[in-house]
Amino acid sequence: MKKGTRWTKIKKQVESFICEKLKNRVDFIVAVYRKAHDQTGRIYITVDKKEVFSMCTITAEMEDYKTYRKLRDEFNEYKESRELWELSQKELNKRGIFGEYEFYKSLEVYFNSHVKDCLYATDVLLNIFALLDRRVGKRSLKKFSESIKDKHEIVRYFFDLRCSVEELNFNDNDQ
Repeated sequence: MKKGTRWTKIKKQVESFICEKLKNRVDFIVAVYRKAHDQTGRIYITVDKKEVFSMCTITAEMEDYKTYRKLRDEFNEYKESRELWELSQKELNKRGIFGEYEFYKSLEVYFNSHVKDCLYATDVLLNIFALLDRRVGKRSLKKFSESIKDKHEIVRYFFDLRCSVEELNFNDNDQ
């Protein structure tokens, strides 16, 4: 993605990858709060016009700060540490807390990666993009079902959604 690329263009590109059965059901919405001092906002994903996942910059930054401070106290580190910030970011990712910037960063990785790499990545957003992707077929979903119990609940939600529209049922007896 080029810097300054408009959201409408990015959205069209994302939507072009969504599988046919979910094309008119899943939507990515960007809300920019122009009157906020820094014009940050949030991005959210809806399914059937119901919000299922939200990425708010302010919430993410507050949680990042709290997590960083907690890690700093645990490690008795009293100066700024890049390693602790990276650990904090990984912790937030595991918890499914993202800001707008992570959404765009993950989209860029998604657009420049093989879809199977995104499906098995540790990044929750990459998992979601891949699960919605038309290039992920039934065999890939079946194989992915073996690792789904270790994934974040929102990834499991999108996995179940995709399996439901594909009329797939992977219960414990099948694995």
